[in-house]
Amino acid sequence: MSVGDGEDLEKHETESQKEDGYDVVMKFLRGTVPKENFDKKRLDETLESVIKFVDHSKTTANDEFLRPDEPRYLLTPIQYPEIYNLGDRQRDLFWSPKRGDIPLTKEKRDFGQIASDDPAAAHMLIYLLGYTALSERLVLRNISINFSQEADIPEINLGFAHIGSIEATHSEMYSRLFEEIFRSPEDRKFLFRSLNKMSTIAMKASWAEKFMNPSLGFAERILAFACVEGIHFSGPFGIIRWFKKRWPALMVGLSLSNDWIQRDETLHVDFEVSIFKILPYQPSENYVKALIRSAVEVEKTFVDSLFSLGDIRGLFLEEVYAHVEATANALWFKIYPQCAKEEAPFYNQNGLPEMIPEMSSISLYNKASQFEVNSTNYSEFDLTNQKTNMEEDF
Repeated sequence: MSVGDGEDLEKHETESQKEDGYDVVMKFLRGTVPKENFDKKRLDETLESVIKFVDHSKTTANDEFLRPDEPRYLLTPIQYPEIYNLGDRQRDLFWSPKRGDIPLTKEKRDFGQIASDDPAAAHMLIYLLGYTALSERLVLRNISINFSQEADIPEINLGFAHIGSIEATHSEMYSRLFEEIFRSPEDRKFLFRSLNKMSTIAMKASWAEKFMNPSLGFAERILAFACVEGIHFSGPFGIIRWFKKRWPALMVGLSLSNDWIQRDETLHVDFEVSIFKILPYQPSENYVKALIRSAVEVEKTFVDSLFSLGDIRGLFLEEVYAHVEATANALWFKIYPQCAKEEAPFYNQNGLPEMIPEMSSISLYNKASQFEVNSTNYSEFDLTNQKTNMEEDF
């Protein structure tokens, strides 16, 4: 046998092994259903714990401010520089899966390797991707039919236009990831049928849709979607980042797109909080705290169902709980930066819960990086930026 023949045989065996891993996880997906503790009654109770703090006599109090009798026809001079700058930063950070910013050619092979190493981890990864793919569509729909229609302030309208565009990019990115990983249309159809039957995903969607109802005020709803893009995405984003630590050389396209999408969503949270702060009427701190706690309860229920798929070596449920709670506290301090740490939604005798380091720091890369991607230069962006850095604040 020639050297070339040996290399071909070795390559064939390696590819066969990786394909076997893919087959393993597909059998796992078809034969394993997450154990879910979703309780419709409990969802209604947690939503009611929030809604009871809504002052319905004031839910229209911001309408006149958002749609003034004398609208501004020009963006300049800028009246709300923080809102404008956040929207403008999103525009500066546009990226595209189509033009080759994200390398995807090895995703299926790498997924097969992860599946061979740890089928439960691969199964969890697919549910995480499925949830985020479905949620991006919901967020984009809310921007299109609600927020962008309700405000007639140029800085807000422009920012939502940029955000809507990047949300569409996120949706396309997830579509391309699924197409690369699951090249069989039958496998993709099976996966999304399974996701649509997963009650904890439906629960998260129901929670978000509750706050798409215009009968609630703009202020109440803008903060709810800060919770969706901050708290409800914190588990999926963080766990995928943890996978990156465990398998640093695998699924580079997934890792990089996760970093960029997480960075984008953090910008969106900052944008929504900035809008909230300029509104003449703001709901009570009791409402905000109940809203955040409700969002965390829903996210923990979803995380529970993921961990029912099997033990993931090195990843522990209680740590992910703490990470979600820490993310929720970070949102609280974005809204109320002067609050004492004891006033945070999640504070106990041990102090504030901490984020998992591998799940919170976002490193964003440029062409010179180890990933060799074709993109605009991306800078460091930290979930707990200067406004919400716990070590600096406390």
